[in-house]
Amino acid sequence: MRIKEEIFDTIKNSPELKPREDFIQQTKLKLINEARRYNKRQKIIKASYHWSAFAAALALITWISFLGGMNYLLESASQVMASFNGNTNPPATEKNEVNPISIKSPMVLIYHTHNTESFSTLASDNRL
Repeated sequence: MRIKEEIFDTIKNSPELKPREDFIQQTKLKLINEARRYNKRQKIIKASYHWSAFAAALALITWISFLGGMNYLLESASQVMASFNGNTNPPATEKNEVNPISIKSPMVLIYHTHNTESFSTLASDNRL
């Protein structure tokens, strides 16, 4: 057993297993270049998130300021506040519009499409 350990130690410490200095330098440069490329990609992704958030904020501000978004927001807020205050009849925008919340006694239609369970077969049914 001691001979095996000595053999392994001589193999580990042999000069043939040590890399050349040229190989070490090339590997180091390759790793540095890969790290730079990775960092560059990460910066681009981070910048795209920032620019996307900026574009979304700009679009929101434009919609609220110039395209009538404030009216929509105020109308929605008044409907929400009316529902919290117990008023179930928010003002309708059109006279013909029916608001489902304003129905006093709503009706629900429940119908069943199957007359047998899906796991029972016709062969096991004794009534046939």
